[in-house]
Amino acid sequence: MCTVTLLAQKGGVGKTTLALSLAVLASKNLRGPSRNLRPMVAFIDTDPSQNATEWLAARRARLGGTSDIPAASAVTPVTLSASIGAARDDGYDWIFIDTAAGTSSLPALAAEAADIVLIPALPTAGSMRGLAPSARLGERLGKLTYFVLNRASRSPAINRACAEALEHIYHLPTCPCSITSRALIGALEDQGKSLSEVKTSKNQRSTVAGQREFQSLFTWLSSQRAAQP
Repeated sequence: MCTVTLLAQKGGVGKTTLALSLAVLASKNLRGPSRNLRPMVAFIDTDPSQNATEWLAARRARLGGTSDIPAASAVTPVTLSASIGAARDDGYDWIFIDTAAGTSSLPALAAEAADIVLIPALPTAGSMRGLAPSARLGERLGKLTYFVLNRASRSPAINRACAEALEHIYHLPTCPCSITSRALIGALEDQGKSLSEVKTSKNQRSTVAGQREFQSLFTWLSSQRAAQP
């Protein structure tokens, strides 16, 4: 089992969207062509806003009341520990944990429970400056901690410069796969649908490119999991 926590004590950087998109891809990869297999991806929502829980409820309704990504709401340390323990006992392959902004104890506990910590970063000076508490926490806990450039520029040169700046400031690596800002990602939220599930044609270049970005991120994440001792 691999537990991935999306952490950023600065709000508005896209933790929830990244966590849900990765969970969908993990579930899709585990199910394969048959949808009769028991889903082996769990999601834990520790954000009091419960945006991820609402997204997953919309998804469940769209799928006719079934749940391919079982979710738990865990807004206290006790419920977080219980949710992680239940997923472990049930033999889940992946757990994705979404966290709230701020400096409460719950994001720290979610990071402590993680095998891999991902810190979303926007390509702006203000966003990058606000990531110090999260970076220090991941480093202090000794977790595999990576920045993920989210809502990235369409300029590879700008993205490289941002990644280099993050690594220079915080001495933590940046994931080699960035996620570009796309309006369609937000438009799908009410359906509980991720970009990777949109059927595309060759003419929908932006959507196809976005799907490749998310798939690259999940493939990279899987490789980090495989490299763990």
